Amino acid sequence: MSNCYDIEIKMNYFDWGDDYEDMLEKKKEFFDEAKDIMNYFKRISKSEKAYLKEWDIMYKEEEV
Repeated sequence: MSNCYDIEIKMNYFDWGDDYEDMLEKKKEFFDEAKDIMNYFKRISKSEKAYLKEWDIMYKEEEV
């Protein structure tokens, strides 16, 4: 929940620039940061899927 709140604060922050160029720069920084965060979660997701696949191979109960 706190991540959503942080994102809302950052989205509002780039609107409060001194001038138009500052606003655009802050908006670009925000979207770059958001893209980095999404790529991080995609990478975690891929490694978690690989881990769960290996876990199933090793520890899955055999059907009787």
